[in-house]
Amino acid sequence: MAVYPSTGTVTVRHTAVWPSLLVLLILTAVVILGAAWRDLYSAEAHSLYLVRDSLPLNVAPRDALRALRTNVTDMLDRAGERSPLVLPYAVVLDAWSLLTGEHIFTARLFSALCYLLLASLWMRVILRGGAFGLVVALIVGGLAFFAREASGWMLLLLVIGMLLRWIAGWRKDFEPHRRRGRGGDLLSPPLRPSPTLWRGDAGGVKPTPRIAIPLTVFAAMIAVLLRPSAPDWQNAIAAVNVERDSTVPALINYPPSHPLAYYDLQLQTRLRHGITLDLGWNAFTEDQLRQVMTAIQGSETVWTMLDTENAQTPRLLELIGESHTPARELRVGNIVLMRWDGL
Repeated sequence: MAVYPSTGTVTVRHTAVWPSLLVLLILTAVVILGAAWRDLYSAEAHSLYLVRDSLPLNVAPRDALRALRTNVTDMLDRAGERSPLVLPYAVVLDAWSLLTGEHIFTARLFSALCYLLLASLWMRVILRGGAFGLVVALIVGGLAFFAREASGWMLLLLVIGMLLRWIAGWRKDFEPHRRRGRGGDLLSPPLRPSPTLWRGDAGGVKPTPRIAIPLTVFAAMIAVLLRPSAPDWQNAIAAVNVERDSTVPALINYPPSHPLAYYDLQLQTRLRHGITLDLGWNAFTEDQLRQVMTAIQGSETVWTMLDTENAQTPRLLELIGESHTPARELRVGNIVLMRWDGL
């Protein structure tokens, strides 16, 4: 901000607005690119499972309130089973899903918005320059690692970032609005925002370093590239659906919070169609498993979709191996998809 004593003119230089907008736009593209079609991580599938509606809401108003209460109760129960720490994120994501719908894109968009809000809070510090500003630029850019995933990490980091921003000098960006009273100059709450904070003026700070902007973007891109890819669920589903006829029975053993369970709810990527026996929702006894096997022993061909981390999967493989032999196997993530032919 330049002040000219002769004329009393005050000229505000908008030196911090355009660089901030440029960085935020680039970061938006980095974290949102491909959010609609990337395969799911296990944590993302569990997040969507927490807010999955048990009853539809597109009903009469009287029934909609009852369905909403049931859905919220189920969401709280699912979150409580996982961990009490998951509950705040589940509540916020459930409210977000009521507005935007239950889809992986909108869930990832929520994490992206949390990241962009965090970046905007620290952008003024980044553009101040200096060693501290460059360190903050690296940290903010590196947090893009979590911004592309629909999980509670980004919401937690946003809360931590807000607290640290306040501790690091949030009140320095405000000027006290003073009034005169009996006791002299008193600080009248609430604090009045400083005009320089909103007008984009550097406020006596060093000129914006040229390295701050590319450093933030570079760190964000590196963080995105370092993130491992999710298993190729969608191509595996397509391969199985091409080979399997709906009249061929399929034995399913993965939990309702698995990525494949989310894809089962989408028309384009449904895996459990036709004759299916779902065992993933509960733990069964030996007698119950043998009773299930009797229902498919007479089938010429059987497909199994089993979670290798599930405790009853090894026993299921032994039981089905008594009447069938493996003919086709496809492994993706922790799932083994197998076609069995009769002996």
